[in-house]
Amino acid sequence: MRSFLFSFFILTYIFINPNLANSVEFGDKRKVWDFPVEITAKDGSGAPVARAPIYFDGKLAGHTGSKGIFKAILTERHRASIKIGVGKVEGYRLQLKQTTEADFQLMVTNPADPTPSTVKLKVRYKKISQDNLIWVKLECGRAMSCVGIEIKSGDKVVATTNEFGVAHFINTSVPDSRIELLIDTPPPTDEVIFAPSNPTFAFKSSLDPAIYYINESFENAKPRKRVRRAFRGKDSRRKKFRKTKKIRTKKKKKKKKKKGNSAIDLW
Repeated sequence: MRSFLFSFFILTYIFINPNLANSVEFGDKRKVWDFPVEITAKDGSGAPVARAPIYFDGKLAGHTGSKGIFKAILTERHRASIKIGVGKVEGYRLQLKQTTEADFQLMVTNPADPTPSTVKLKVRYKKISQDNLIWVKLECGRAMSCVGIEIKSGDKVVATTNEFGVAHFINTSVPDSRIELLIDTPPPTDEVIFAPSNPTFAFKSSLDPAIYYINESFENAKPRKRVRRAFRGKDSRRKKFRKTKKIRTKKKKKKKKKKGNSAIDLW
């Protein structure tokens, strides 16, 4: 009778206390398990979204790779709870009705052969970046060339002017974001100095795709070479005057000599 009551008491306690049931079902309740985690981030077209930040209980755990997938192993106890969240990605926003955080309970299934369940989460982003056309026209002054001048966005060369000093390219940006461009002018030489030098342009991307025009004129800041004439003082002017006077006097004497030697025939 006593053994029956003792067995009944143990079974009743196990039934009432779920933690003890877990410990009996999966061994020591302090045992931890490796739970696989797989998170997939894609856009509306199904293309992977890279660099999406992943958070575990509010702490950054990593980012999705080039294929839009993040994998990790969580070492936790059976029935432990964890909050998994995703963050913002430049050029994207989460689709409607898509939560940024979700609560998961880590479970070990199959008591006969305990297997940690895999935590899977799929996230859908909507692309909000747009393509804008930027047209650049450069004009150069004397002894200058606007051919082959590079247009830069940060450290990246996005376009190079052609033989007409024109360049155009597609800029992909988020609406209402700041676009900064630099015209990388050639370094100064003995003949040409570009002015202005390396001008920059900044503007905000509109809410809709648009065309932006940049017109810039350059002047040669190198001063022109001037040929200076030798200085002529009073002495040089007197010499020139005397020389001119001598020439005129000689001419007059020649004319008189001709008149004196001419014969007049009266017969």
